[in-house]
Amino acid sequence: FGEIISCKWTNTDQTEALFTFAHYDSVDKIILRNLSPEIKGAKISLERTRTAEDYIAHELSYVIHVTNLPFRVTSEEISKVFKVPIGVILLYPCFRLEQSRIVDGRSSSEARITNFTNEKLAQSLAQEKTGMLIGTNKIQCEVMLESINDEELCERFQKCQCPYSTDTCYYKHITCYEPDTCDDKSCWLGHSDKRTTISNNNRPQYRSEDAPYRVKISNLPSNITHEDLMKRLKIHPKSSHHLILQPAEQCSEFHHRQPPSDISSWSTRWQWTNQMIPKEESDCDVLYWLESESVKEKNIVIKIYLPQTNQTARIRAQREQIALERLKQLICVPKLLRSNVHSANDDQSNKEFWNIMRFTDAERLSDYVKNNKADLREALKIAQQLLTIIKQIHAQNIIHRDIQPKNILVQYRSNSDEISLILMNFSSAWINNYQWANSEENIDVELGNSFYQMPQFEKRQNENNDEQLREYQCSPKIDTTGVCAILFWLITNHEPKESKNIDKQAPHKLRVNSKFIEKKN
Repeated sequence: FGEIISCKWTNTDQTEALFTFAHYDSVDKIILRNLSPEIKGAKISLERTRTAEDYIAHELSYVIHVTNLPFRVTSEEISKVFKVPIGVILLYPCFRLEQSRIVDGRSSSEARITNFTNEKLAQSLAQEKTGMLIGTNKIQCEVMLESINDEELCERFQKCQCPYSTDTCYYKHITCYEPDTCDDKSCWLGHSDKRTTISNNNRPQYRSEDAPYRVKISNLPSNITHEDLMKRLKIHPKSSHHLILQPAEQCSEFHHRQPPSDISSWSTRWQWTNQMIPKEESDCDVLYWLESESVKEKNIVIKIYLPQTNQTARIRAQREQIALERLKQLICVPKLLRSNVHSANDDQSNKEFWNIMRFTDAERLSDYVKNNKADLREALKIAQQLLTIIKQIHAQNIIHRDIQPKNILVQYRSNSDEISLILMNFSSAWINNYQWANSEENIDVELGNSFYQMPQFEKRQNENNDEQLREYQCSPKIDTTGVCAILFWLITNHEPKESKNIDKQAPHKLRVNSKFIEKKN
């Protein structure tokens, strides 16, 4: 059953002996197979025992809980810092944060480094890394016991039928403390053949939203079905609930929701259609097409700011309203037609905030680039046109602060292959010379995006001066930095993501990107 490290008598009569095995799995095999060996005709009884050291080393696992990580940190980077395999790292990354729009430089991710059987080793590593800077974040580490996840337990080991050892089985082998007499029908731990209680056959369904690991598959055909994908990926029917197919989120279609409650103020001019404009994962707000009774009015949309009746949603809506009012003479931004956002002093509780705008029949820059690979000349023309737009906006004392491909629309000029750009989504804009109410002091809690985290939004170490932080976050350089990020993306086809990685390397210094830059030149 395995290598025996030592053997000794435990009583003076020499009728009881203690065998120590190199692997605890060997002990489990002996006990669970209910062996009844004989020596010189005498039946020998076997039972499992352990010292305090054995209990700690083999039954308990520890994890290092790492907090205050940069919200765009990767498992590879954590592996490099802690010098552990990537496979033992559980990272709770920015996709959860972006869904909640907590994506500013002061937000953070967290991770769990698993599979520590030695508590002292885990504590030593945690103490060594606590306070270490990753990017501009000072990380914190805490050692805790690893929780048992039923989904990770071996079903065959539960019934004493698994032919594999702990080291070779894909699932965890954890023996019940009462392997012979356990009467808990919902106990999924390992038991022996002596046990008479039969466990329930069906375990509680594992909730996919709690899955510690996920694989995201993009660019699927629009007509793909759940069953087709199951077959192509060779997923067992028993695990069908693990596959979540969400085709509707990325396409324009009818979403049956009620229009805003104050629809009467504009229903005589425009009609609600229930047709939502294509939405990306990180989009916080939603846009719906409206129909107009006038043939002259086309491409009218209503932008609804979420979450509903939220103070932050009202501030985003008000920012966009004020910005578009100031920029109404420009043709490179949407035209504001109507808004239900008023001053903060009005009673706007239980209200859904919206702006109605005239859009253009265009596609996002991110979609345009997919269908039209931009060479260096076109990349420079797009960047130059963006800079012209930014200059016009800055002249009106407005800073956009969210320059990224999905906020740039591309339309073809009449009878020409030339394109014009339209900059949209001013909900994060900073508006100079505007008197905000006292309740709106902390309005910069949602700055940043997953395309590129501006260095101006990153909280600097030992930076406690709110005025200086505000100066960084309201700088016109934010928009010019955004244009540089767009140009980098057009040339390399890689999103820059962050100003510097944990090795203090800028995106253009990374070898994988520098090759593209040299090739385009």
